Amino acid sequence: MYIINKNFENVDKLAEYICDLYADNNNFVVLCDDIIASHLVKRFLQFSEDTVAYSVDLASPEISGYVDEYVVSNVNDELFVESARRNNNPIGISDEIPVLVQSDFVKDDYYDEKYIGNTVIKFTISE
Repeated sequence: MYIINKNFENVDKLAEYICDLYADNNNFVVLCDDIIASHLVKRFLQFSEDTVAYSVDLASPEISGYVDEYVVSNVNDELFVESARRNNNPIGISDEIPVLVQSDFVKDDYYDEKYIGNTVIKFTISE
């Protein structure tokens, strides 16, 4: 597994990085908490008028009771958000494109290549 470590000043800088990544690859995948996921949805819908919120299943832990990771992805202008676990087990994310992983939130069991593939960009937010 190839791991890149990045630190971003704030969530806006992370979103800028993801927008650049999307412009180059026409897709992205992020594994993160609900706060970052909601910020990315808002930011990415503003980034491209062609983007459609295809499926967004996101709620605060106080409402949903779900406290684990979310997957935020965009493939060919279709934005998806879903919980990243089923029955407390990680779901497979991607093996074809780099996955951005919020390293101070995502649990260790996700770092198995059968879940997130070969290239991982582990990130933290300074603020």
